[in-house]
Amino acid sequence: LAGVIHAKQTARIQTISNEADNPFMFQLLTYLHEKHKILALINTSFNEQCEPIVHTPEMAIHSARRMNLNGLIINNKFYQL
Repeated sequence: LAGVIHAKQTARIQTISNEADNPFMFQLLTYLHEKHKILALINTSFNEQCEPIVHTPEMAIHSARRMNLNGLIINNKFYQL
C-alpha cells in the first residue's frame, strides 16, 4: 500500500483484528472489502495545502465542500455533501 508511506519513508499503521476493537471501523472495512475489494483506508491530516488542520466538525464540512468531497464520516456519523 504505497499510499501509507510518508515522503520521509515512515508510516503509523493501525490495524483492527476483530469487531470489538472498533465496531464501526470493522463493519466499514468488512463492507468495503466484500463489496469493492478495498483492503485498507488511509487517514491523513485533514486540510488543504497551506490551510490549518481541521479541528471541528464544522471546519471539516466546510473544508470537504471546498475540496469537492462527496461525504465525510465524523464521530461514526456519515455526512453526504
